[in-house]
Amino acid sequence: MVDGFASTTFQIQAIEQYIRSVIYFNNWVFDANGILVDGEIPRGPAIKFPIEYSHTENGGSFSYDDPMPLSDATLGVYASFNKDQYQKAIRTYGTLKAYNVGSGQTLATALGTSIGNDRELNITLASMRGQITAAAIADLEAQIDSAGTYSDDSLTRSTYNLASYEDTTAGALTLNQMEDAVEALMSTTYGQAQLSDLFWLMPINQKTNLGRLQSATIGSTVDTSYLGMYTDAQNPAPMDAGRLARVQTYEGIPIYVVPGMTSTVILLCRRGTLKRYVWRPVEIKEKDVLADQTLLHAIMGLNVICDMPLWNAKLSAKTA
Repeated sequence: MVDGFASTTFQIQAIEQYIRSVIYFNNWVFDANGILVDGEIPRGPAIKFPIEYSHTENGGSFSYDDPMPLSDATLGVYASFNKDQYQKAIRTYGTLKAYNVGSGQTLATALGTSIGNDRELNITLASMRGQITAAAIADLEAQIDSAGTYSDDSLTRSTYNLASYEDTTAGALTLNQMEDAVEALMSTTYGQAQLSDLFWLMPINQKTNLGRLQSATIGSTVDTSYLGMYTDAQNPAPMDAGRLARVQTYEGIPIYVVPGMTSTVILLCRRGTLKRYVWRPVEIKEKDVLADQTLLHAIMGLNVICDMPLWNAKLSAKTA
């Protein structure tokens, strides 16, 4: 069938007012308020910001007759990200709207005279938000990294001190790896964060893996914090045998599950370093086309950027 026809035909033949849809669209980028901070949007085709990456110190102790030293020097470089925008098209048919006039009821949101209530528009916009979310999650995972380059200017991480802490050890997740990531970000090398500055981003399967870590041997010491529960035989209260719902923090650092995140990756992030730039709010333009049709054009521009990869950490290649 032609574009847009299958959906609208399906809707006007429905005899109930609501669709039981099994289609899922990820909306995390738009719901992650507090995790993603809305950044100030610069003019132009790119989001550009300066980074200081080197400071040369020439001062120090001296004797009374020593000459004045050369002045200190700080070097900087610009990082930029091209502004990303997305588009969708929605097509409706006047004949199918006319079919919907008469006795009885079909879908309440189908083929209405108000464009804003059309099911075709709503589901297409949800799809666009899902595509934006998928792209944004992939961008974050690529930007928080110890290798490769950073930004659309392809800045070498080693040259400009833009390498994140990363544990690339392949295999099952361990408490040691998570503890080492926390320790790294609290060191002077990676910005000396406080525990309250940090949060974990992980897919649901890695949160499950963390819950299953019932014990860990560190040197000669056994960490019993994840050992099985103890129950009182005289207490008749119901017992919950699970752990997943209880695993909400690690080392006091909150855990946020990110749907659609790579199943082998965990990120430890510092607050204020993940920015969301909605540089072009959603626009819907109606365009008349030939025949008895209405064509809509939906556009939105959005970027998600980690502007301080050095202050963030990544655990990669962990068993899903």
